[in-house]
Amino acid sequence: MLQSKLKQASRKRRLVAAEYFPKRSWNLTQELHKSNSEQLRNEVQLLLVICVLAGSAPIAVFPRCRGKFLDAVHHCWLTVLYAWLCAATYWELMHSSIKLNQLEHKFYCIESTTYLIHVPCIMKLSMRWKQGIDDVFNRIAQFDLASGYTVESRSISRYISYHLLVVLIFTVCYIPIDFCYCQYQAWKTFFDLSTYLLPNILIGISLIPYFILLRGIFQRLHCLTESLKVELRRGLFVQRSVIQKLRLQHANLLHFTKAVNETFGVSVLCVYVSSFFNVNTNLFLAYRNIKNPNVEEWAWWIDILSWLIMHMGRMLIILYFNHEVQQELQANVRAYVACGLFVLDYKLITTLMMAITNVFIFLLQYEITYQALSAVNETKT
Repeated sequence: MLQSKLKQASRKRRLVAAEYFPKRSWNLTQELHKSNSEQLRNEVQLLLVICVLAGSAPIAVFPRCRGKFLDAVHHCWLTVLYAWLCAATYWELMHSSIKLNQLEHKFYCIESTTYLIHVPCIMKLSMRWKQGIDDVFNRIAQFDLASGYTVESRSISRYISYHLLVVLIFTVCYIPIDFCYCQYQAWKTFFDLSTYLLPNILIGISLIPYFILLRGIFQRLHCLTESLKVELRRGLFVQRSVIQKLRLQHANLLHFTKAVNETFGVSVLCVYVSSFFNVNTNLFLAYRNIKNPNVEEWAWWIDILSWLIMHMGRMLIILYFNHEVQQELQANVRAYVACGLFVLDYKLITTLMMAITNVFIFLLQYEITYQALSAVNETKT
């Protein structure tokens, strides 16, 4: 009897709130759904423009720019961009006058090859956005309406600005370093930046939507967790329908997280492959130059440290965002697997450290063997 009266009182309170406070109630109308979707689009407007120019998103993300002609123009732009990367890489590796020994030349060839593989993977991924971008905005808007989650005004755009600022700071700081490394010659610097810096800018921009989605999942999971705690504090008056609703929303976020990691799985895998190789290469080259330090090579040392910090930071920040979601979601780790190969959690750090150590030892043994064979050949001649 008491429970039925409490349910009636709760129903009356919701009806009164809906009548006198219509703007603050969880009104699941089509107009409110549309306004939420438009708000999300407005928040990420700047990011979408940059992603379209960088090849990380199709031009169809803008409803007013959908058409075969604009798609063809965008495809031509991406083709020209990738062709320039290939041409600059070929010139840099084959005709550059920067003095590189045979081992360094091989390392830089492999590094540039990983970039030339990763960039078209990003562009291919952007074509998949063409069919699913509207569904992503609609699913987020529907979830926010059902859960009562509200996006703070300009919060997403500020967060996007921080990520873009990091990319800009690295770019601005690296250009003078590379200018000094290229012996103060502008044309050498231009081709070197096109070969190494430009692909990393494109990769960094392509990861920002991934970070934004993971951060949004974390915030919504936190909102669900707080709602569940409030409901459990009611003790005997807990409503099963509310608990079921929260469980359903929790499951929806789990599926959405898995879909996000599956969509960006190939790009994340390419990030770890290229960054892993770059870290090993720079560590080994730094070790070789420690034996014969040269004060005049300060630009080279800053260049090496810059790439080490950037690549290690990129690998760690991916794990950080996935770890945040895992702490809230507490679900199956299959939702955080990149291409079915490795789990994106902090345990991967120890695996990477062990792998880096093994590769570093292998490279040392290779160099010792190579020097010994070279010495034998010289004595024979």
